[in-house]
Amino acid sequence: MKFTILKYKAYDNHYDLSPHGMTAWVLEDDWNKFLKDYPMYRNEMAEFFVRIESCNPQELSKCVLFSKVGKLPRGARYTAEGAGYIWLPKEVMPQKDSTTNKRSGVEVSVVDILDFPAASSITIQVTEDEVETWSEKDFEVAEKDLRTQINLCCMQQKLFFSRSVKDAVVGKFIEVVPKPITDDTPFRITSDTKIEIKGKPLNPQQVIDFSKIGGQKKVVEELRQLIQLPMNYPEYFSKFGIKPPKGVLLYGPPGNGKTMIARAVAQSFGAAFIEIDLSDALQKYKGVGEYNLGKKFEEAERKRNAVIFIDEIDSIASIRAVDSEQHEISLVGKLLSLMDGIKSSHRVFVIGATNRLSAIDPALRRPGRFDKDIEVPQPDCESRFDILCKYVKWQDKTIFEEDVDDVYLKELSAKIDGFSGADISVLYAETAMSAIRRNLQMDNSGKAFMTKDAENILISKDDFEAARLVIKSTEQRTLEANK
Repeated sequence: MKFTILKYKAYDNHYDLSPHGMTAWVLEDDWNKFLKDYPMYRNEMAEFFVRIESCNPQELSKCVLFSKVGKLPRGARYTAEGAGYIWLPKEVMPQKDSTTNKRSGVEVSVVDILDFPAASSITIQVTEDEVETWSEKDFEVAEKDLRTQINLCCMQQKLFFSRSVKDAVVGKFIEVVPKPITDDTPFRITSDTKIEIKGKPLNPQQVIDFSKIGGQKKVVEELRQLIQLPMNYPEYFSKFGIKPPKGVLLYGPPGNGKTMIARAVAQSFGAAFIEIDLSDALQKYKGVGEYNLGKKFEEAERKRNAVIFIDEIDSIASIRAVDSEQHEISLVGKLLSLMDGIKSSHRVFVIGATNRLSAIDPALRRPGRFDKDIEVPQPDCESRFDILCKYVKWQDKTIFEEDVDDVYLKELSAKIDGFSGADISVLYAETAMSAIRRNLQMDNSGKAFMTKDAENILISKDDFEAARLVIKSTEQRTLEANK
């Protein structure tokens, strides 16, 4: 069976069927016809790969692509205008006009990847601007995709990686070892193939995913909905003539993960995370703080997909009064104008965090600026148990004694009422120190030594109880300081 038409079309957008790795898609009817000629691919006993080659340079630039093929399920939101069509993700195509749904001179033929030699090493080039929001974990996933999803490479082939609903990152092969005879000579990518990705940022973003945030599930879900819709589906707002929200204020006691939540939400969308701290805004010289704020917003607009985070926003956007300093009034005015200047096409969202919601200037809290206030509350007993489980992997008996289990952690959660997420982190650190100190001794000269090797030291329930008597919650320390 031959496919002779290359086509890419969706009713709305290419997110309706997000491609994974590098995949060509065929209609279900075509897939069933194909199986009659190639029964070895039935029940996915073998993977179906094709060689795609342009043969009409007037309509399509010269290219050779090797791709795994998947079946478009019946009812998929793609146009079906006849047999013999094959779809490719637009990111892998060699030029823009190759994805405009016109008939192009392309031949597609089935290949057996076992016929091709294995590459000992490959080098891939990506654009640093496209991967600047990636973490080391993202690069590890991309490398895994190369081995398990893409599988084949040649020097003429483009590829893409997609970590989220954001536009995919395009890469190209710049070196294959052994050296190919021609640019369209294919090689297999195996578990033994050494992979180097060039274009990585010098300092990949810190990995903060939702698995590390405990006790704030409701907040995370609400914030994701607020940001995801305007960032990735602006056309729905345009249809009804409404403006998407520009920002949100996270408020609540310190130490409960406002910054972590903002960073994790940004990372989950593949958005750049741009943080504005007090040192950017509170400057000695007139106008410098306002200039720094403007530069941060300009940077976000260039990214076209960014979350701006302003911690302790009450310090730079406090209520303007008659006796306010001139620079304070100027900072608030600048932030107001920057918020008003955000357009939906910029795909920029602003998150402010504060412990004192009442101190924020009311002009910032009206619709069209910070449209909503979301409380990040002090964790209740159930939330404290969730946070404890993030730190205490009690199933690991190379770290914990048998008396540390989920039953005890629930008891402990009830005993530490008033503890924030940060307080629980400190509690766990003190617990570990208690276990270490139990095995610390001093000789007559004052020299310290350990009575057990590190692998033989285990944390017990008594260590948690000892730490609980020492650690005070932030709330309790604040009350004592105000006496």
